[in-house]
Parts: sequence; structure tokens; C-alpha cells
Amino acid sequence: MRRNALVIIAVVLAMSLSPMVHAQGAAYLSGSGRSYAIDAQGKGHNASDYPGQKPPWMSDLTFVIGPAYPYRARNVGHQGAGLFQLILDLQKGSVVRVQMVQGTGFQSLDDAAIDALRQWRFKPNKWKEVYMPVSFTLGKPLRAGAKRIPSNLEMQ
Repeated sequence: MRRNALVIIAVVLAMSLSPMVHAQGAAYLSGSGRSYAIDAQGKGHNASDYPGQKPPWMSDLTFVIGPAYPYRARNVGHQGAGLFQLILDLQKGSVVRVQMVQGTGFQSLDDAAIDALRQWRFKPNKWKEVYMPVSFTLGKPLRAGAKRIPSNLEMQ
């Protein structure tokens, strides 16, 4: 069952254009342009450089999980958007460290984003760093084309 869930996540990622993770009790990908990556040779790539298509680092994701929207944060109406830097192990494609570039405004939302992003995996020898925007919103309709990614709580 878990393997099927991973395949579904990979299909969802393949359908997205430029990434932005949204959490609304679960996580969503939709267009943003704020995502950025540095490849193995040190060259920077903006999501906006790939109009109408998925940025290459999103194609190189082998495992992704959306952040769990903390119950208490939802209950009190906390919302926010942040930008997080993923430092990758070039040889393994695993996330070594996640740094907050711009916080969401709430520690619990930042922690949820960091916990999820730490679990992401990329194809080896492709990317050194990935900058990923994360947005937590309540009660707002998602943008057209937004894709749902189950949170780690839903995967269990």
C-alpha cells in the first residue's frame, strides 16, 4: 500500500508545472515561480525559466511528502507562506539540511514544513540545493491546477 502511495505521489509531481507546496490539512503543488535550484555544476535555475513545463529538479524527485498542517495552528487560524532551502547530499540525493530563508510567521508551520522537506529525495548527482516555497492556507480555494500530496499523517 505504501509503495502505491509513493507511485501516486510521483504521478502527481509529474503533472505539476512549477512547484509551490500548499498545506490545507494536507499539501498541494501549484504554480509559483519562486522555486529555485542549483545543479551539480553550480549553475542556478529558476522555475520561471521553464514556462509551461515542470522545472527539472521536480522531475528528479524520487520521494516527496507534504507537510502536515498542525491541528493547533489550523484551530487558531494560523496561515503563512515561507521559503526553505534544501541542502542536498550530491552523491545520495538526500536532504542533509533544511534552512528557513523566509519563515511563515509561525514556528509550528515552519517546523511542519521543515519536517516534511527533510524527507524529500532527489536523483543522485543532479542537484546541490533547492529552494522551495511553502504556503499554509485555510478556507481559500486552491489555484487552478493545484495538486494534492498526502501529508505524512495520511501515509501511515
